[in-house]
Amino acid sequence: MNTNNRLVTVCIPAYNHENFIQETINSIIKQTYKNIELLIINDGSPDNTHEKIMELYDECRDRFVNFLYINRENRGLISTLNEFIQIAKGDYFSAIASDDIALETKIKKQVEVLEKNPDYGMCYGNMISIDNDSNIIPNKYKTKYNKSGYLFEDLLFRNFITAPTVMLRKSVLDSVGGYDTKYKIEDHPLWLKIAKISKIYYL
Repeated sequence: MNTNNRLVTVCIPAYNHENFIQETINSIIKQTYKNIELLIINDGSPDNTHEKIMELYDECRDRFVNFLYINRENRGLISTLNEFIQIAKGDYFSAIASDDIALETKIKKQVEVLEKNPDYGMCYGNMISIDNDSNIIPNKYKTKYNKSGYLFEDLLFRNFITAPTVMLRKSVLDSVGGYDTKYKIEDHPLWLKIAKISKIYYL
């Protein structure tokens, strides 16, 4: 099965991460999967986040099948994530914070899983904690959860899905109406809405 034709939208909501944003962007540039649309919104950062993004602008424009950078006033994380959903063109959707890093094969492996399992609307995995210098923090984060399937009841008791590890079908994301603005936490309410209608794959 050739999965390389599926467009994956990767979104980076950036705020006040001048020291980390370039490493985040570079981790997407280095993905082994090629058919990627990269969207970045600088959500009114008062530091030099904008300047750091602009240093990689040309490289991003050359690397990605579509690249869009928006620099605007602050609207908050949830509003920014919903803005991404409105403009995303990909079959799959993956958001990563501007101080996180994706391993090079993340997108490739997750696309393969979701293509082979069309009844799963979402894929998640494990997270490795790092410090401000990108050194691994041993035993900082360990999840006891490695479940696949209908996870609504499990998720009611604990949010064990870490946002940077997630890939979603855009169609499923659209069907649940995106991120809910009435909550301060963006990810857990979304996982619950998806878990009500779809199976979730642990990779």
